[in-house]
Amino acid sequence: MTPRSESCTSMDRRTFEQRYLRLNKLVGVLSGLWPGQSKISKTLTSIVTYTLVIESFVVQVAHVVRDYSFDRLIAQIPYLCLALLVVGKHVNYTLYGTKVKELLNIIVKDWEVQRSKEELTILENYSNRAALLSMIYTVCIFSSSFMFSIQPAVPHVLDVLIPLNESRGRVLVYPAYFFMDEEKYYYFIIINEMMGSLAIFLVFSSCDMYLVWFIQHASCKLAINWYNFQKTMAEVCTCGKENKHLGANKTYSKVCLIITDHQRVVEYIETVAACHVTVFIVIVASVIFTFTVTLVKISQFEMTLQYVTFCVFLFAQVIHLLFICCMGQYLNDAIAESYNKIYESKWYNGSTRTQLLYQLVLRKYLSFPKITAGGIIPMDLNTFVQIIKASFSYYTVLKSTN
Repeated sequence: MTPRSESCTSMDRRTFEQRYLRLNKLVGVLSGLWPGQSKISKTLTSIVTYTLVIESFVVQVAHVVRDYSFDRLIAQIPYLCLALLVVGKHVNYTLYGTKVKELLNIIVKDWEVQRSKEELTILENYSNRAALLSMIYTVCIFSSSFMFSIQPAVPHVLDVLIPLNESRGRVLVYPAYFFMDEEKYYYFIIINEMMGSLAIFLVFSSCDMYLVWFIQHASCKLAINWYNFQKTMAEVCTCGKENKHLGANKTYSKVCLIITDHQRVVEYIETVAACHVTVFIVIVASVIFTFTVTLVKISQFEMTLQYVTFCVFLFAQVIHLLFICCMGQYLNDAIAESYNKIYESKWYNGSTRTQLLYQLVLRKYLSFPKITAGGIIPMDLNTFVQIIKASFSYYTVLKSTN
């Protein structure tokens, strides 16, 4: 690490988890994706999650096959894709469980080392931002899941508020066939579907909150690096002429340590990108497909409960994709800011050796790793706009063929 004149004690793992990762830990344990979770607990929760999600997929397929029609298949596709996407996310984070644990350990270790007050301030700002973004995203996902789960109660509420000559028909959380008498076992079916919605909420929240912390911490490390670089180059001016040679060597050593930290940031971002490169391409393909189908179904409905349901589903898809693309955009902006800050530093105060290191750092930014889907599609706001435009284009084509 870079030498620091005024170091301050940070916090240990337990304090950090209690202060910043309580929500992540709670959701991660319940979904079976928390790295510090015992093997027995992780296995049991994962089995429950897979059972609920796979069961929901099977009963949805049975619903389509039981009384097949093309319209019924189209209406069921968004729910089927959601179930597959949940499995994909959970499997991805299970396969990369070791890497996820390493990335979280790096965050904790960066808090455990002695740092200057300025560096601690940067760490606190980014950690607070990560915790806030995690909470906002969790609330959005929970709200969507909750609105789906309360659908069965809507007809009963309307019967009380706006009674008709006869009771309104019962509805399910999502269309499915459970191979049993739906009237007789209605409440059993509803509880089962609500548990499936809860599993989806837990997996989505757990996986995407990890992404938030990884991106925010990578941006934090970049900010600390450019701060140290600017500070080091600015301090060269304070060296007297009689200590010029000694000061040049000291500055060179500091810059070497900063570059070492910089290389660790590059490796950190490469690991984050590698953990998400496959699942992101699945998310992009799934969102385009389900978004298009959802638009088609919304255009066919009148203002009914099913119309509202698909609108909520559409909103959830947009929030999910926008959130992921925002994280990628945030990292891109952090990389650009770091480049500009280092470029604007007083590099000319350094020796020739130090200036060569400065050039190497800037050249590295030209091929800086980024978050992509399948190593091809950059996950940023421009990609979000292009996906929405493509979905609307496909929707227009499908609508015109009807």
